[in-house]
Amino acid sequence: YRLAIRAYFLAQLSALASEGIVVIRLAKSNREYSDEISRRAHGQLDLLALYRREVHLFESVWYGERSTGPEEIAEMERYLTESGVLA
Repeated sequence: YRLAIRAYFLAQLSALASEGIVVIRLAKSNREYSDEISRRAHGQLDLLALYRREVHLFESVWYGERSTGPEEIAEMERYLTESGVLA
């Protein structure tokens, strides 16, 4: 489940990059991506809020001690559906 959360999060970054909203670099932090979204996604304030929710879920699972399971997968899938990454 942990790897699935990471894969979904990376799919979101990839989608944002393909739209020209972020430029992916290995040395960038999630906060830097958030700043990029803020600068480049004018008129899409809900996209920034959604990305921040995704970051919170991803970081709490990937870097934190939060256990993960089907509920967290479903939560990330809802975020990705709302952002248009998953159809």
